[in-house]
Amino acid sequence: MRNYLRVEGEDGRVKVTRKGTVNALTSWDGWVIVANPAEVMAHEDELVVEAVGRMKLTEASFTKVMKDSHVRISYVLEGEGMEVVMRPLLLYDGANCEVTVKARSDNLLLQETIILGRRYHGEEFTRGKVRSVTEVRNSRGRLIVYDTMEIKGEEWRDPNFLGGDAVKTTISVVDGEAEVRREINRTSH
Repeated sequence: MRNYLRVEGEDGRVKVTRKGTVNALTSWDGWVIVANPAEVMAHEDELVVEAVGRMKLTEASFTKVMKDSHVRISYVLEGEGMEVVMRPLLLYDGANCEVTVKARSDNLLLQETIILGRRYHGEEFTRGKVRSVTEVRNSRGRLIVYDTMEIKGEEWRDPNFLGGDAVKTTISVVDGEAEVRREINRTSH
């Protein structure tokens, strides 16, 4: 299923355009919350979210990508002072997912977390693939961040490559200057 959501924020108001089951809500503290009622992506699902304006954007819950699926998630962001804190993307063993983020801003906070497998259920990520590409341009269109990460199968186990099954990437842009931080953790029983 293809889901499309466009959120436009202006003067504390939010305009939502959507196609499919995905929707957006606003919280009491001003966050715009992307709500995927199923919380699951499977088969050949695709989610496209466009956000325009000054806003704080998050998701209602983890997005779970089922095994043997080939899903695509795209975020297109444009606005000054935007904060985008995505809930963790949980890939079941055998899941395949492509995440693309394209942003245009001189002041932005973007956070993405990927968790490989469900270790607390006795399931480790041994096959499948995740590819994440983030491109940030300043307000004049100049590329200031191009970050890519690709993990296939059990590559994450190699301490020289990743060494952990939970990856959090934070991109901070202040006055057109970017900083990229990647934290790697190993969840354990």
